[in-house]
Amino acid sequence: MARSSYGVGHLLYCIIHDVSERVEAERKLRHSEPLMQMASTLARMGGWMVELGAETVEWSEEACRIYDHEPVSGATRSLGGRAQDHEPVTRVTLEYALSFYVPGDRDRMEAVFRHCADTGEPFDVETRMCTARDREIWVRAIGVALRDDQGRITHVQGALQDITDRKRAEQSLRQWSTVFQATSEGVMITDPQGEILAVNRSFS
Repeated sequence: MARSSYGVGHLLYCIIHDVSERVEAERKLRHSEPLMQMASTLARMGGWMVELGAETVEWSEEACRIYDHEPVSGATRSLGGRAQDHEPVTRVTLEYALSFYVPGDRDRMEAVFRHCADTGEPFDVETRMCTARDREIWVRAIGVALRDDQGRITHVQGALQDITDRKRAEQSLRQWSTVFQATSEGVMITDPQGEILAVNRSFS
């Protein structure tokens, strides 16, 4: 507020910004967050990020569920690096996170991670881990390097997906295929319309 040059009254200056688009975007984001969390849970996919200097790992809630690990409350931020009150994360050491991978697979997992951290080359591997409840599961681990303004790699960020059901189905299919080919009886597979899909060696 300022006095006019005539010495009487006051002038009020106002600056108005149209924030409709920002408010609408925030509203849509709030509405989409439960859907994204639901999709993450259904896909059994969790997020993680490693701070290389400190060698600490941040797990999302779904990542904790994959590890059968109790979430540690208190820390809240997005795995993309922006503060978010709605997304709690659990922070552990890198050594602790790697300790869940079964012997042999752990060495492979650490090797691809270190290579990504050193060179920036992303990784996408399928490996076994033993959860905090001693369940052996299969996971798909994906990681990419994040760089600062000077191009230095400071973090490795990625996703972890529980693929145990798929791996079991693949194993069951391989076992069934072995029996299908090895049996001395002739076996034919047809679709509901009677179209022949496959026959084993004994059938032919």
